[in-house]
Amino acid sequence: MYFAPRFTASAAIAAGTLSSAAAADFGACPSVPPDPEFLAAVESASGYAHVPYDPMIALLISRVSADSIRATMERLVAFDNRFTFSDSLVAAESWIESKFESFGGYDPVLQSVGLRGFQRNNIYVELEGDATPPEWVVVGGHHDSINWIDYPSIDDPYAPAPGADDNGSGTAAVLEMARLTAGLSLPRTLRFTTFTIEELGLLGSERMASSMEALGQTVRLMINLDMVAHDPQGGDEIEVGGSGIIETHLVRAVVDTYSDHTWVDGGWPSNSDHYSFSQHGHPAVNLIEADFNWGGWHHSSDEMWRLDIDYCAEVTRVGLAMALVTAGYPAPVPSIELTDAGDGSTLVASWPAVLGAERYLLRWGAISGVPTEEREIADTTATITGLSANELVHVSVAALDDDDRLSWWMPEAADAPLTLEGGVLVIDETIDGNLQEAVQDSLIDVYLKGADYEQLDLAQHGELSIADLGGHSTVIWMGEDPVILQLEEHGDLLGSYQTRGGHLLLSTWTEIGSLVDELPGTFEEGSFGREILGIDQVTRVVPEDFAGADPEAPGYSALRVWERFWPDGTMPMAEIIEPAAGAEPLLSFVSASGDTSLQGRPVALRHPGSDGAGDVYTLGVPLFYMRPSGARAWFLQVLGELGVPVGLADEGDAPPAARGARLRVAPNPFNPRTAVSFHLDRSGATRLTVLDITGRKVAQLLNRSLSAGEHRVVWDGRTESGRSAASGVYVMLLESGSQRWSRRVVLLK
Repeated sequence: MYFAPRFTASAAIAAGTLSSAAAADFGACPSVPPDPEFLAAVESASGYAHVPYDPMIALLISRVSADSIRATMERLVAFDNRFTFSDSLVAAESWIESKFESFGGYDPVLQSVGLRGFQRNNIYVELEGDATPPEWVVVGGHHDSINWIDYPSIDDPYAPAPGADDNGSGTAAVLEMARLTAGLSLPRTLRFTTFTIEELGLLGSERMASSMEALGQTVRLMINLDMVAHDPQGGDEIEVGGSGIIETHLVRAVVDTYSDHTWVDGGWPSNSDHYSFSQHGHPAVNLIEADFNWGGWHHSSDEMWRLDIDYCAEVTRVGLAMALVTAGYPAPVPSIELTDAGDGSTLVASWPAVLGAERYLLRWGAISGVPTEEREIADTTATITGLSANELVHVSVAALDDDDRLSWWMPEAADAPLTLEGGVLVIDETIDGNLQEAVQDSLIDVYLKGADYEQLDLAQHGELSIADLGGHSTVIWMGEDPVILQLEEHGDLLGSYQTRGGHLLLSTWTEIGSLVDELPGTFEEGSFGREILGIDQVTRVVPEDFAGADPEAPGYSALRVWERFWPDGTMPMAEIIEPAAGAEPLLSFVSASGDTSLQGRPVALRHPGSDGAGDVYTLGVPLFYMRPSGARAWFLQVLGELGVPVGLADEGDAPPAARGARLRVAPNPFNPRTAVSFHLDRSGATRLTVLDITGRKVAQLLNRSLSAGEHRVVWDGRTESGRSAASGVYVMLLESGSQRWSRRVVLLK
């Protein structure tokens, strides 16, 4: 495994300027941190990636021999050094060539690679496939070694560098796979290769990857094995990485189907031969030991005694299974698109055609990973009927070739046929336990009094799906907590809902600015901010200068900052949102300081939907912190425009009275403790009691006089006697004066 920056190191070596001291300056890190966005995409891909079990593959990989692998590694170690500039590398390459020949049916090819006047060789053999046009699966690992640490090879080409793990292990794995597959006939060509000059800049793999690109050869997958034998604790983890989601899921699926080991995501390091292939547009995966061999890495002690050959054999089995699946089966369908037919019971599934596929197998069901329906499809489009309105269906598709070989299943797509016939859904992203949340929830009651509405708390609900939105004509997003910002991660979902006819009302605080990389920022074409919200640019006014908003469109009332929360009548971090084409301003900024650069700029927009899409209303200021009379008028006007009937409460600005929903418990279910939050309008004697489902007292959490306002009590899951309560359903009963509130909670153990 190479450790220096790829081109910098190789250029220095070619110029003859890289000493051991200079090499050390490059650092010694076996990988780079995985890209967070990529890993998030991998983790959030819904459903299962599954490789069907094939008894022939299982039989073949069961023949992987730890003894054969050990013998190959011992022979490579016996060369003592396989450094680029040593004669022993020439001898080792000659031995690898003869080893390939000994398996029978192979004609090894030497691909010359030069550095500083020295010519070394990649060595590869092929099992020619019968697919038309041809495609390749490349399985490789480098055969050179190096000592960077105690007797640097860069100073002494004959310094001891046995390279048992790095990379005698990967070379032995490749040779073992070639031995077992000799004579097989597969649709795609299998190329087994060992690379030269990996340790001085990935030169061998760069030579092969670039030449395959130049020849127009389609590489279905490159499988790299580098350091796959160190497992001193007897663990069962294989660290893997893929150049894309499809490749990463293939590794997951193969390990799940054919191995008792587990996979660990290693990100996408740039320090081995897989990287060369990905740089030239070839999809690739990298297999490496999870317990990295720091003690032997690039050292004279990289010897057999450090290694677990049985572990190396298991990694070889995984690599071989991946090669056989990729070379022997149709390519997976890379993606599925689900479209709502609009009748509340039908989805249309479509996917790209796969080369070599004669037909497709479609599966779906109400539970992810548990398909209950299956149908063969000759085309790349299918209509799924008889579905339940506003309920998720999980759909996956695989390709079948003319020999009935089934591709591996990619992760599912999930969607629901929507009705959009219900009332309003209020989505609250405020943190549970926030002192203002109880007031906010009561205000929503006032704002929407007389309307048919439901409230959904993101903190308690968990992952949001289109099915949660689909039974409602209008979604109100209350993003009024500047700490927890969840609008960005739900943009695709809200966009899907709006394009299918749902209306959106967004009351936000700092959320719009979070959608761009820097402020002030411009939304790009195709982005959620521009296409759905209708915003061109966003600017955040950090100083406490926002005093309110004046109407810019007929029928709208002014907003003013509520002194209950901001005694000076001004607040910070209001967002100015400039309209994109098709959007229109509704409210404009009122500057407390009279700043002419801010005065009159838009803080609320309406973006009318087109082609059946819903209308979108966006506020760059939080309604919760506006005087209630203005906030109520906002909802009256907007919901009236959307045809949602709303009755209003009295026009006074006094905070609303508490109601039963003011008793909140989170987390729920819980283990071992949960917090009970509540709001009291007036001071007085207050009791909070935990009851079992029959009404018997389990614990007294509170029994004293409390002042008006917000309160919070924690239950640690213990009974009155101090014992741990059993799993089950309990009731929190709050009593204050003549009022009583209750809330069920679930203790899970």
